[in-house]
Amino acid sequence: MLTRKPLFLACCACLPVLALAVGCDDNSQTTSTGATGGETSTSSSGKTTSSISSSSTGMGGLPNVDPADKCPGNLIELGLDQSIKLTGTTAGQNDDYHEFCADSDPATTSAPDVVYELKTSQYCSFSMDLVGSAGFVPAAELRAQGCADRNGGDECINSSSLSHLGKELVPGDYFIVVDGANKTSGDFTLTLSCKTPGCGDGIINSAEEQCDPGTPTPGDGCGDPGSTSACKFEATDAPDTCAEVSNTNGTIGIAKGQNVFVPAALPLFNTAAATDDYEGSCSYTNFSGPDQVFAIKPTSSGLMTVVIGRDYQGMDYCQPPNYDQAECWNSVAWIHEDDCSTDMTKELALANAPEGTQNMSTGFWDNGNLTCRWSTPADNNVLTIQANVTAGKTYYLFVEGDTPEGAQHSGPYLLNVVLQ
Repeated sequence: MLTRKPLFLACCACLPVLALAVGCDDNSQTTSTGATGGETSTSSSGKTTSSISSSSTGMGGLPNVDPADKCPGNLIELGLDQSIKLTGTTAGQNDDYHEFCADSDPATTSAPDVVYELKTSQYCSFSMDLVGSAGFVPAAELRAQGCADRNGGDECINSSSLSHLGKELVPGDYFIVVDGANKTSGDFTLTLSCKTPGCGDGIINSAEEQCDPGTPTPGDGCGDPGSTSACKFEATDAPDTCAEVSNTNGTIGIAKGQNVFVPAALPLFNTAAATDDYEGSCSYTNFSGPDQVFAIKPTSSGLMTVVIGRDYQGMDYCQPPNYDQAECWNSVAWIHEDDCSTDMTKELALANAPEGTQNMSTGFWDNGNLTCRWSTPADNNVLTIQANVTAGKTYYLFVEGDTPEGAQHSGPYLLNVVLQ
């Protein structure tokens, strides 16, 4: 299987801007101390700790906690329904750690970084917002398993494209490393919040919710807050496996000159309820997400274009600055010719894409001349495949998430198929 080669924003080899770390190591050996405390103090090691009292909520009046240069970082204890705004700087600090959405090539793009330790006492909907001073492009990685090393489940935001992270957190110790992209450093503001989970907060509560787009939109594939299907899937059926594809289920017929939308009307398809059965040549090995499959039968030969990520009017579903729409998920798609299976040798060639072309807009190397492609926030999560097709043949289109879990790795989508 071919693997992706990151240019700048990656999870060891992951997605730009918001991604899950697959697992790789920093060169620091510092580990967590798990410190606790009810007031500001300084330990014998020189580590400052600060907790937020249960009566202090909101943004006002909470003490700022300065970041530390190295792990485990200065401690912040954040209780349920509490928020804190932190100000700090990376200027003049050491470069101790590598963040997968900022330091894809540490030898040339590394920058000073600082660290916080975060302790949460209750299950909550966590959010992290990051803003940098003029000329500074901050990135922040939330590390869930250890401070000094990147691990699977870590998440990272790069403020050049994404300044907000939202996810559920279980009680425990976490670490936030604030770094700079493009060798930049400077002042930053980091806002952290830990709220009571609820349908409509834009964060999937895995215990009770299947989806949560935050701000509901028509056809987003998720039941609206207050409805009988609140934060549960509402989606048009799509085949989960090749065996489910039939003439009446998952088959798309198209003639030359046609512009076809599938489904023809709301609600959209949604991969979130699917299983992971297939991998394309650009999928992460043994780490791909839930997928669905379609058969496309052209009645004429020509150039076929498949677009995922735009609405019926051709507008990008995913819009900045926060990319919190339900359709803002990292999709992967590829096409097989006359074969619906996991056999990657059947993958169709991509039209007009020579081997090894560098795609600067996504920050990744294209996957040779094969059709497997993936979307990124840099392109508003719009994925486009072009391939030459022959009349009378059947082509199988696979659509999946780039990783197995999380709100950014599955969701609603519309297929736009054009034959020219």
